[in-house]
Amino acid sequence: MPLRAATELDTAALTASVPLAEARAIAREADAAGPASARRPRAAILLLIVAMFGLTLTLFAPMSVRMLSGRPDAADIAFAVIGILIPLGMLAVPVWIAARWLAEDRRRVRLRGFAAANGWTYRLWAPSGGAVGAAFEAGGDENLFDVLRTADQGAEFGRYKSVTGTGRSRTVKTTEYVTFSVPAELPHIVLDSRANDGPFGRSNLVLDPVRDQRLKLEGDFDRSFRMYCPTGYEADALYLLPPDIMQSLLTHARALDVELMGSTVRLYAPQGIITTDGDSWRRLLDTVDSIRDMARQWAQWRDDRLMPENAVGSFPGARPLGVARQGRRLRNRFPWFAFVFGLVGLVVWLISVISEDSEGIAGWLGS
Repeated sequence: MPLRAATELDTAALTASVPLAEARAIAREADAAGPASARRPRAAILLLIVAMFGLTLTLFAPMSVRMLSGRPDAADIAFAVIGILIPLGMLAVPVWIAARWLAEDRRRVRLRGFAAANGWTYRLWAPSGGAVGAAFEAGGDENLFDVLRTADQGAEFGRYKSVTGTGRSRTVKTTEYVTFSVPAELPHIVLDSRANDGPFGRSNLVLDPVRDQRLKLEGDFDRSFRMYCPTGYEADALYLLPPDIMQSLLTHARALDVELMGSTVRLYAPQGIITTDGDSWRRLLDTVDSIRDMARQWAQWRDDRLMPENAVGSFPGARPLGVARQGRRLRNRFPWFAFVFGLVGLVVWLISVISEDSEGIAGWLGS
């Protein structure tokens, strides 16, 4: 059943004017509802920067006035201009930060209004609950933001953020996603879109499958997606994604990563899913509906590996529903580079410790 026809989707709230009071109210609500790591240190930061602006202006303004008095040469004028620009630059920083926060708050108000107009729900924040997916980073501080769910809870749209490490090793992973269920049990298949790759062709996905699971195809589809399926499931993947479905994915989801796993389909993109552009929402819902239409064919698929050896009957209804263990998850590559880098660091540290304490160790052994 379609989520909502594109012509029926009410997108007026996405471009509506948002009063300042509403933006400030939703900012307070977000700070109260969200995790501590996502709260804005607005007062402390802005007051500190304004104080620095005042101090800088106090120091540089008299100097600039003195340099411009009398008969200033080019150097005096240059230093005076710099003395004026520095405090102005200091003032521009809090203004820029405040403008970004205000734009984000107004976007949240518009998304909430958009959800309400279409009978959906909207949450500023939700715990990730240990989200499982090819673009999700396990083991970090994981949170979901701007979570929209359709009226029948059949589809969820949101922004996933994971923070791992601390200090210089701190890494932030952000991706936007769509997740919905289909009436089928499918093996783990990932279509890694080349259109949303990062610099140097780096995939948007966290998942890094073992290369022998790559299923290379011919034509435009292989130029648009890197396709992965569990070893031994190549024929099943081609059955689930025949040429007509591949063409539909090229038409509707070329810029999205697609993941099939069990009865769940997930779509990912670095950005552009949670948006205030009405046409983008219409295209996205068309994409979800087109994939749900594909699921009618997927519902006929059965994993022959679950069939007892002496089973009789080959029609789908006689075969068990589900996926054999080897087809449920793609095998991930071992992070050899990180392992070797960490091992080298450990060896260097041990050598430095031993060299520093060599005299003490020698004395202890000789005693």
